[in-house]
Amino acid sequence: MNRKVPKLIFIVVIIGLLFGYPTYFFILNNSEDIKHETNSWAIIKDYDGNQLAVDASNRSIWEEFRKDYEMNPGSHIFIYGMVVSYDNSWQFRFEPSTVFSFIGNIKGPSYTIIEIANNLEWHLSEWLVISIKSIRFFEHKYAGIIVLIFDMTVSIVSIIMFGLYLFSERERIYEKIKEALLVSKETPEGISFTLLSQKVDLKQKRIEHLINKKSLKEELNLQITDDRIQFKDLIYSKSICQIEEQLNNILRLSHNQLTHEHYSKLFQFKNDLNEALLYFTKDSSNVEKQNQIEKKIEVITNLLDSITLDDII
Repeated sequence: MNRKVPKLIFIVVIIGLLFGYPTYFFILNNSEDIKHETNSWAIIKDYDGNQLAVDASNRSIWEEFRKDYEMNPGSHIFIYGMVVSYDNSWQFRFEPSTVFSFIGNIKGPSYTIIEIANNLEWHLSEWLVISIKSIRFFEHKYAGIIVLIFDMTVSIVSIIMFGLYLFSERERIYEKIKEALLVSKETPEGISFTLLSQKVDLKQKRIEHLINKKSLKEELNLQITDDRIQFKDLIYSKSICQIEEQLNNILRLSHNQLTHEHYSKLFQFKNDLNEALLYFTKDSSNVEKQNQIEKKIEVITNLLDSITLDDII
């Protein structure tokens, strides 16, 4: 399974939690067509699909209506009350103290929300009936806040879990990079960024960021160039072997066979060995390597001291 999929799922869930219900809650309480005031209200939808919030000052009316509605699903439902002016998108509502409902049939006319709104001047202060297709009940105007708090709590927990997931994912990638580097240690020339990118499936800049973030360069004693990663102990060990080989060749020469080039090389060998010695003395486990380097430095120092300018060709 692509590892990007869990990340995408986490992001979608968090966005849904953070903005889903809060957006719905905001619309529920601020939309002009379902604006309400009392603690007991319902949102009705007529057969045209239009919505209107209906307030009721007598909660027992809603309790009775809810009971009838739940016990008679699919029945013809009507809301009845006096039409009064109101500051919503329809410019009217039923006076809360006059609202009641019933299920069944009526002898007189029933209206839709838009029919009342289009002829509002004629219907104000009249008792009218709206035939509704569905209804949603709300008990308390602050009930949504409780759900909102719960939603935000779940959101925070989800964000924390997502953060932990990203952290563990980064740790997994870090360990994968470290493992690939340690495997490459068997190769004296190190590993190229191209090959490492293929092994861990990350771009070079991301690899460099993780190496620096986790101080992996210092932990593994890496030398990083634009295109390659090498281990310093291998670099210095290789350099010491090359110096030893060339030094042995110089030691076979007599003083009168030495040239300025040999003399310069000896100084360079000494400087390189001092640099290597400084590196290996950082780790107390490299005592043998340190002794080996110090002996070579001593040999070179003695040789330089024994050479005079008259000896150099």
